[in-house]
Parts: sequence; structure tokens; C-alpha cells
Amino acid sequence: MSIDERGHAAATEIRRATASGVDTATMLEALHRRRRTRVVVSVVAAVAACAAVVAAVLVAHNQTSKQGLQPATQQSKHQATPPGKPCGASVVCLGAHHFVIDLRVPVTITLPGNFKRQVVVTGPHSFDVYFNGTGVSVLEDAVPVRYDGSWTRDPAAGRTAESVAHWLATRPFLTNTDVHRVSVGRLVGWHVTGELRRGAVLPASKIIGPVAPAFAVDGGTTGYRPGLIGDYTLVNVPGAGVTAIWSWSADGKSPIPDNRAFIEGLSFG
Repeated sequence: MSIDERGHAAATEIRRATASGVDTATMLEALHRRRRTRVVVSVVAAVAACAAVVAAVLVAHNQTSKQGLQPATQQSKHQATPPGKPCGASVVCLGAHHFVIDLRVPVTITLPGNFKRQVVVTGPHSFDVYFNGTGVSVLEDAVPVRYDGSWTRDPAAGRTAESVAHWLATRPFLTNTDVHRVSVGRLVGWHVTGELRRGAVLPASKIIGPVAPAFAVDGGTTGYRPGLIGDYTLVNVPGAGVTAIWSWSADGKSPIPDNRAFIEGLSFG
């Protein structure tokens, strides 16, 4: 056999062997497996990348939140009482010289510049403000009392601000009295002035000593005595009855003009 014939025979045998050894189905299955593997690897890689991004965002957000909260926390430790916050028993601070006193009917006040920045709540229906021997006491649902030591209601006074004002002006222990109409917090009031009559009997007792009694309220009483002078403003406050506003001075001098400005600036409700 010539060389050409041997080469031709060998090529023929190789083609036959190759054709008989190839399984088309097997080849296709292998191809699909490789494609699926590449897809799965790609999906897993994408999910891992997304998870890493989300984790990074959450860490950054937490750090930012902590950094943002820290200054606010430090600042709150050094802030003064903010407006509209409790700053004492039954007292709410509105800022500067403004307060709300939480009585049965809340009273909003503006303290004069020379008054102490302090409101003394003397009971559930009364409070005091003062400065160097002078001040103002506010008593809601005030009870006009008999001229004796009982501190009980005098039925002759009536139950309106006007009738109580005229009753007070005719008390036997007062002289040089005057009654006139005023306005307090957009409500009608009655202003009563008068002086303790010389030699007047002082039948009622207080811590400060004997007095000529005027009003009683849960948490306090008011009255006249030598050296303690003043005037009253009586107002019908819806929900609080007759409110007695006692402008007083303990040094024998007339209450300062700031007392009147304070009273005229009161508002109720």
C-alpha cells in the first residue's frame, strides 16, 4: 500500500471514530450546566454587592444620627427652662416676665420689671407676687367675711363683684372709701380704696397679728391692720366666681403704680 493510500485510510478511520464517540445530548446538557452555573454565580455576586451597599448605608445613617443627636443632648443640659414649661408648683413659664398660674381658671400674668421673678402659690385658688414690701394677692372665688373672728361668709355682701365692692366700701372699720368701675383682662371690675379707721377693732387673727377681716379663700385670708394698707379690685371671672385682687403695701405707703399696671394686665382663662 502506498503512502497516499495509507494516509487516506487513516483519515477515514479517524473520522469514523470521532463520529461514533460524540454524544450530542451529552454535549447539550453540559453546555446548559455551564450556562446555569454562570447565571447562579452572577446572581449571587449581585446579591452580595447589594447587601454590602445596604449595610454601608445603614452604618452611615446610624453614625449620622448619633452625631446629630449628641449636640442637641448637650445643648439641652445648658438651656434655661423653655417657654411653656412648668417652672414651679402650678406655674408655667412663657418666657421673660410672663407666667400662667394654674388655678381653677388659669391666670396669665406679666410681672413688672422690678418684681421678683417668683410667683408664690398660696393655695388651689390663690397666689402672691411681691417686691420689697409691696405686692399683689389674687384670690379666686373669694369669700367676703363677717366683721368678727370667724372668717365665715357675710351674706350681706352678695355674690357679684359689684355688690361685694359696695359691701367692702361700707365696712365699719374703713374710712375715706371710694368705688369706681375698671377693666381687668377685658372683664368688668370694681376698684375699692379706703383707709383703716383710727381705733378700729381688729377681731380676727392672722400670723402677722390681729386684723379687720376682709376675705377668706382656701389657702389664705386678707385683712386690714395698722401699717398694712392697700386697695381691692373685684372681678366676676367665669368659672372662678368673684375674684378679689388685693394690692397691698406693708410699709405704710401707697402701693406703687406698678401694682396697677400688673392688675390691668391680668387675663383669665
